[in-house]
Amino acid sequence: MMPHRAPEMSPDGGGNQPAGGLVFLASTSDAPEMSLEVPKRPFKGQKTKDCDTDASEQFINGGCWVETSKKAPCGDKQYEYRGKCYRPIGQE
Repeated sequence: MMPHRAPEMSPDGGGNQPAGGLVFLASTSDAPEMSLEVPKRPFKGQKTKDCDTDASEQFINGGCWVETSKKAPCGDKQYEYRGKCYRPIGQE
């Protein structure tokens, strides 16, 4: 099995960043807990068809995602969908 390339993501809201948002779940004065929502459309370079269910890939909002063991809040490196954390799958 060949490794997947990571999709291109731009945290600055540039052309590679689909519309999405932050979900603030709780916060304290020194450490807000947050999650990034799974975007409404796939990232540039993200796998968008034939998600491999044998590899735990799921089709969400037009792209393939894999659920991680982390539970929300997901922080700034994973994306939240329905209370669970996911990572995007890159095109092969």
